Amino acid sequence: MPKNNRRVWTSGDIKILHANAHIGAVALADRLGRTHRGVRDKASQLGISLKRPSKPAENAHPLVKALSVEMDRKRETTDAVSARSGIAARTIEKWRQGSSPNLFLFVAVANTVGLDLRLVDLESAR
Repeated sequence: MPKNNRRVWTSGDIKILHANAHIGAVALADRLGRTHRGVRDKASQLGISLKRPSKPAENAHPLVKALSVEMDRKRETTDAVSARSGIAARTIEKWRQGSSPNLFLFVAVANTVGLDLRLVDLESAR
């Protein structure tokens, strides 16, 4: 038995942790039958953010709202997208709070989530 009677993390536990990080430490602890602290410690050790996704403000740009919907759909946390895109999590959160995104930074984040920004000819779109 591991020291302090702590249960060993299985690969299945870690998969659940990765897939459900967006629900937060409390809900994950209940789901895994572990302590909240144990879940937080393991997530920290693996570099997994347990922050719940924030919802965009009413005044957030429509593209930011669409990005947020896609991140939620793919269960992507702001911290995970930040780490992969190289754009600060605080920057992404500011967009969600209503700040206007820089085009280049926004495209980098969108690409990280699997989206692209394209121009559409308004005449042909009708």
